Amino acid sequence: MPDGWWWPEDQHPNGHLTWAEAAARLDVDAERLSRWRERGLPGDDTGIATFDLVAWSALHALDEVPAMARRWRMFLAWFRPFMHGEDHPRTIRAQRIHALVRDPQQPVTWALPRAAQGGGQTVVEDHLEGLTPVGAHHWGIAGPVVRGHLEVHRTPVRHALPDLVPVVEDLVADFRYGYRQHVPGEALGQRREGTCLDLALALGDRLTDRGRVWRPVSGVIARTALANPHFWVEVEVPGGTWAPVDPTLPVLARSFGAAHGDDWRDWVRACTGGCPPGIVILARGECPVAAPGGASVGSIGGEAVAGGLNAWPCLDWVCGDCRWTFSRSA
Repeated sequence: MPDGWWWPEDQHPNGHLTWAEAAARLDVDAERLSRWRERGLPGDDTGIATFDLVAWSALHALDEVPAMARRWRMFLAWFRPFMHGEDHPRTIRAQRIHALVRDPQQPVTWALPRAAQGGGQTVVEDHLEGLTPVGAHHWGIAGPVVRGHLEVHRTPVRHALPDLVPVVEDLVADFRYGYRQHVPGEALGQRREGTCLDLALALGDRLTDRGRVWRPVSGVIARTALANPHFWVEVEVPGGTWAPVDPTLPVLARSFGAAHGDDWRDWVRACTGGCPPGIVILARGECPVAAPGGASVGSIGGEAVAGGLNAWPCLDWVCGDCRWTFSRSA
């Protein structure tokens, strides 16, 4: 890890699993895990770290994990009306809680993004309470907590960007989606596998090559069952406005949509210039944070400095607990 950065290591909130727990986590049998270990699944005789299990299986054995397939088919089902042009305006209300995995006695500077105006989103209320030291939260790990709530109105957004459809199709055609840990300072954008952040930045590189102005965007999927941080891009279009482009849904449709008769290219057309209303938009562009390790692309999702070290990124469960509970999304 570069100087100036902190990683949770043994304080990781999703910690070590025995091999029996790992099999139960992914709904697979011990024999399959044994075959995966021969193919490079990390771990030792005692078991494996939760994140390593999920990340490796997502990138190297996605078609062999029934639990993941169910998760992503459910994800596609939520957004299929958008793909068919049947989406509608909605009001989204949410409670937020962010817990940093860190000694509560350490001085903490914490930057969390507020919900963004524009792009089909109107913010009615977004309130974050101040930093609150706590003795222990539900993982039994001491750390500071920020709580808040918000309400936004979302309307469908669609722009015609036919010149960019082939660009997105080329990226989506052979990109392999999966979880992984993002390490500060690493080269991003040229990867052909990884997360929604990798996808967004890979698309950004292609847009730059074509002379198009773009910016990264962060948000949260507005579903309590899968309130994941999410990344995509916006492209500048004539008139000084911005159009969203999200390659993640097409990549998931290529892997999991065939059972429902989906053509992933239909998802590309819907997501090139369109943004589903079921996502809360948090921040656009780089969010500079005065931190020892320096602002990074992850800063758009939030940044924390604890005890003089960056904890990157604080919106992700790699370094903390990010929970969103949606009381209504209709």
